[in-house]
Amino acid sequence: MQKRIYRTVALSVTAAVALLTVITAIISYGMYKAQAKSELKSEASLIMAGAESIEEMTERLSLAEYPIRLTVIADDGTVLFDTDEDTAEMENHIDRPEIISALESGNGEAERYSETIGKVTYYYAAERDGIIYRFSRRLESVMSVMWGIIPILIVVAGLITVASLILSIKLSANVMKPVHELVSGIDVTGGKRERPDVDYEELVPVAEAIEKLSARLERYIGRLRAEKETITIITENMEEGMLLLDEKRNILSVNRSAIRMLNPMFVMADGRNVLELTRNPGFTALLDAADENDNSSGGFTSGELSCEAFISKIREDGAGGSVAIIVDVTDKRRAEQMRRDFSSNVSHELKTPLTTIKGFAEMISGGALTNAEDIRKYTGMIYKESERLLLLINDIIRLSEIEEHESSAQTELDLSSSAAEAVRALRFIADKKQVTLTLEAEKTLITGNESYIGELFINLIDNAIKYNREGGYVRISVTSDEDYAVISVSDNGIGIPAEHLDKVFQRFYRVDKSRSKQTGGTGLGLSIVKHIAEYHGGRAEISSVLGEGTTVTVRIPKSIKKA
Repeated sequence: MQKRIYRTVALSVTAAVALLTVITAIISYGMYKAQAKSELKSEASLIMAGAESIEEMTERLSLAEYPIRLTVIADDGTVLFDTDEDTAEMENHIDRPEIISALESGNGEAERYSETIGKVTYYYAAERDGIIYRFSRRLESVMSVMWGIIPILIVVAGLITVASLILSIKLSANVMKPVHELVSGIDVTGGKRERPDVDYEELVPVAEAIEKLSARLERYIGRLRAEKETITIITENMEEGMLLLDEKRNILSVNRSAIRMLNPMFVMADGRNVLELTRNPGFTALLDAADENDNSSGGFTSGELSCEAFISKIREDGAGGSVAIIVDVTDKRRAEQMRRDFSSNVSHELKTPLTTIKGFAEMISGGALTNAEDIRKYTGMIYKESERLLLLINDIIRLSEIEEHESSAQTELDLSSSAAEAVRALRFIADKKQVTLTLEAEKTLITGNESYIGELFINLIDNAIKYNREGGYVRISVTSDEDYAVISVSDNGIGIPAEHLDKVFQRFYRVDKSRSKQTGGTGLGLSIVKHIAEYHGGRAEISSVLGEGTTVTVRIPKSIKKA
């Protein structure tokens, strides 16, 4: 608007200057003509008053400052004398306007344009004693008259133009200043603005309208900001990944979960393409399928993660894009695989004692055994296998309970007391095998499940006794550092080969299956220990030297500092 005002004023001033120049030229030329006629009349009157003859008149004409032509004409129009032309060749002048007027009133005047010389000639005629004396002079053209003042006009026009341009700039700025102030009163960021003061009463309604508009805009932006913050909080705390793309697959929005699953090293910035986030062929194939079919779903792997993506195509007028929801199903797949492995292992472990029991029972029921001693022998074996089967089933049930966190009650407990109770419970078994139990425990408080912790100590100490030698020892210690309670159970038993150390925490894994059966092991003891430690946010570690002994260390975070 300011530029338009500036241009309008500039054009108006330029047009005014041009019009002024034309008017000046017309007035100047008119003044020049009036002066020229007046001079010619005065000169003619002086010549006629002071000269008695044509010769004297001609002599005086030569003294004039500009060329004057004299023509003497009889009252019948015959040319008697002319200073510039041959009278014999001149036509009768009785019909000339200035001659007619001079004969009627004593003097006359006229002006005529000559196409031959391209100029106007002014004629003045006066009658004396029946003879008409006509004086004439040529008038300059407008351009000839203006030529002398053109530089002055140019300078004046230039000054006026420059002054008008400066004035138009200041004027347009002054006119637009209150408008700018009104516009600045609108804060698109939603901040509070005071109503601007206006010096023009015509702008008061505009100021009021802007004030109302700013208030509505502030409320609207506030709602948008709150909704955006709510959406951001929701998406950023989603376990699922969310990815929003435009039609060119540039990233519009991506949450932390999606970045974690697709590319943990990615840093979001405006204008980044999905190919900068990930080039995973499985995910890219799902995007391509969504482009063709409007939606797609399927699984893909990203590093060590197993993921599933659900992608929908967005089609709007003049715009488009895709929204992808990505779910980390790694734990689900791992759990499914573990369940399959667990079912397979359970079936195998249960099948062995059941087959033994069935075989011995068939022998007894079929009459194959008649000797009382043989019957006692084989029924004893059936009883032993039944106990082993029951122990196995109990361990399986217990492991399932721990995995499902069925017993989740947690209390403040002292690990040294739990360790002492486990030692007392297993002292008889250790003495029977001539294994020495030693407990060194300081009072260490944690928040945990008392039943699980007791079972952890029982399994660790029982394993150390079972896989020990006569006269061996088992040393139990409970200590703590700044963050963890540390449980350690060491023995000088048979030890474990190095190649088996990374597998001993697996379900049903036995280093020596024949020895495990002799000792009544189910292969679940250390697996239960591992799950109890993980339930409490800790971890279990093992170190061993074949033939020298084994040490199992469990670290559990302390939620309550040591007393």
